[in-house]
Amino acid sequence: MLMQVFVAFSDATGLKVNPSKCKFFFRNVSEDVNKSIQDTMKFTEGRTRLIKSVLFAFTNYWLQCLPLPKKVIRKIEAICRTFLWPGTDKITRKSPIAWKKTKNFQTRKMYDGLYGDMQEVSWRRMFYNAAARPRSLFNLWMACHRKLATKDRLVRFGFLNEDICCFSNEQETIDHLFFQCREIKNIWKSIMGWMGMDHIPGNWNEEVNWISELSKSKAGKVKILNCALAETIYETWKYMNDNCFKNDTNKSMIDDRIIDNVVYRFWSYLKLRKVLCTLMMP
Repeated sequence: MLMQVFVAFSDATGLKVNPSKCKFFFRNVSEDVNKSIQDTMKFTEGRTRLIKSVLFAFTNYWLQCLPLPKKVIRKIEAICRTFLWPGTDKITRKSPIAWKKTKNFQTRKMYDGLYGDMQEVSWRRMFYNAAARPRSLFNLWMACHRKLATKDRLVRFGFLNEDICCFSNEQETIDHLFFQCREIKNIWKSIMGWMGMDHIPGNWNEEVNWISELSKSKAGKVKILNCALAETIYETWKYMNDNCFKNDTNKSMIDDRIIDNVVYRFWSYLKLRKVLCTLMMP
């Protein structure tokens, strides 16, 4: 039937399907049916293209969210190459393609092979439970690794001559900026007030430990808190840079932007919509 449609299409338009450029992807089909279809349609099975589309899609997605180290990227490529040829999740130099095993690809095996026996960080729940924007998650990831380009780091690398915070006369570090700096601390306190939390911000480690401990709970308000932290880190970091390099001292809309982004990220979740409605009530 499908072949008849192709023939009718070719007769009507004058366009012909090129078997050398068209491939079939089979799933849950017996070998006999597979062979019969290929003999009838004159198309071959595009297993290699399917593997590339599936395996490397994972890599491309995470590269948009997080900056993966070269070592991790090389390991991903090694795992993909190993699965393509010998069909296992263990890195080997065997070359024959295990076509029968390509139909049984398991994401879990690839993930476990990539993850390895690495030590888990204390803030993992806080990070992975934060349904924030990718740019905010990236900033949070950098902050958790203490890799944001704060002035103390820029002075250390020779890009600046002084490391004084633009909001105070203290050294600008991750610990100072989040959340010992009064300017940034007041913004975080405002967000905490919006969430109905009577919480006095501490330094960076104290806040991360506090939210990481709360993240063990699956309560909807905790998910909102994780997102609020990521959005606050991004917006306050942007505000600090605008102040330093663009002389833009306007912070009147920062709280509103953070809240708007949090509400937008969770509004489609019906269970959390009630929580958001409660928070937005005067």
